[in-house]
Amino acid sequence: MAILEVDLEDNFGKYDRVNLTIEIRKDASPSQKAATLLHEMLHAIWGESDLTKKYSNDGEEAVVTTLESGLYSAMINNPKVFKYIMESGGAAT
Repeated sequence: MAILEVDLEDNFGKYDRVNLTIEIRKDASPSQKAATLLHEMLHAIWGESDLTKKYSNDGEEAVVTTLESGLYSAMINNPKVFKYIMESGGAAT
């Protein structure tokens, strides 16, 4: 998946399901870029999983925004936990 920093006016990021790219607003702050990347990655997971079959797309943004907020906060407040995850290696099952 490619991550591109581009000029966006209406939002901070966009996931393109066809081209498998994430566009991030290039004039956003570093923390906003990080949160946006996480948010758009969650959209990618939603789109590539069975969630699209189980739930209507109407709730996608609400779920993604809630998860992004919680995960971003957890990552910032618990760096040792995420370092452990990154250093554990291996693929998730």
